Amino acid sequence: MQIHARIYLNKIKKIYFLKTEIKNILLKSIIQDKSVEPKIRSYCIFKLLKNKKKSRISFQKSVCLILSKHR
Repeated sequence: MQIHARIYLNKIKKIYFLKTEIKNILLKSIIQDKSVEPKIRSYCIFKLLKNKKKSRISFQKSVCLILSKHR
């Protein structure tokens, strides 16, 4: 039972990472667009800096499907 729980949690973390990565890409594209109003660009910069560290790829650990151990 514990093996399946770890695998399930790992899948949830990866999905969360992908969602935040898509948001980051969109925010960066808005920031780089010069035709957007400065207020909107500054708000996007604020939102980009506010993202949590847990959404970064360096915090993601892969889980073995057989042993359910990290790495």
